[in-house]
Amino acid sequence: MYNLRNPRQRARYLRATTRRRDSNFGAAERIIRLVFAKERKAMISALPRVGKVDKGEWTKAFRRVWLLSGENAWRYSEETWGGAQATARGRQHKPTKAIRVFGLQYKQIPAWMQWVFKWITTIGAERITGITETTRAAVKKALAEGIANEESIPALAKRISDLYDGFEGSRATLIARSETVEAFTVGSMEQAKDAGSTLDKIWLTAGDDRVREEHVEMEGVTVRYDEEWDCSDGTTYPSEAFNCRCTVGYSVPEV
Repeated sequence: MYNLRNPRQRARYLRATTRRRDSNFGAAERIIRLVFAKERKAMISALPRVGKVDKGEWTKAFRRVWLLSGENAWRYSEETWGGAQATARGRQHKPTKAIRVFGLQYKQIPAWMQWVFKWITTIGAERITGITETTRAAVKKALAEGIANEESIPALAKRISDLYDGFEGSRATLIARSETVEAFTVGSMEQAKDAGSTLDKIWLTAGDDRVREEHVEMEGVTVRYDEEWDCSDGTTYPSEAFNCRCTVGYSVPEV
């Protein structure tokens, strides 16, 4: 357990948490790039029309990323804060056991998996719609410019391919990292809730000059276990904003 009111221990916790969370980045990027690669083929095969953006593929991808990072966060939170959670509420809690095999039937759906499925059907669905609409708008614009210039099908295909080079590169990285970080933070908070924790929650930033101005003000802001934060950018927990690197920590309430 860390004492996050101690600056040195807070820095240690932030480093350890970042390492654990970032261990999922590589896998998440591969998942997102694969979806864009499939879309590239669909777009080129549909020329000169705008091809299909398959929301089903995005739903599968987001579910894989959130299951991957969410389970990692759940386990990490149990390992790091389990003792303090039990002490704070005065009883022991038996950790949730999950069967880590994707695509197979479960005798009982693990608790960490239940909140992932709930997220995918609510907030996740809205986010996927935003991504697919942005993609279609970009492809439509690129094709309109090519057709106005009376370009051939091979030339139009090159436009789309060039566009997807960016999608499979920097855009895929941003989406993967943002979803991984948020899944890790939400997974941690959901584990605490499932454990019956009464520990206070602390907003922790990355502590460098890349932290957005609104989040600099949130560094160290503490709320009760059952409360949300009220950030000036409208977010209610760390990493809710796109490409945010903030995370959550916990502390025994001060008397």
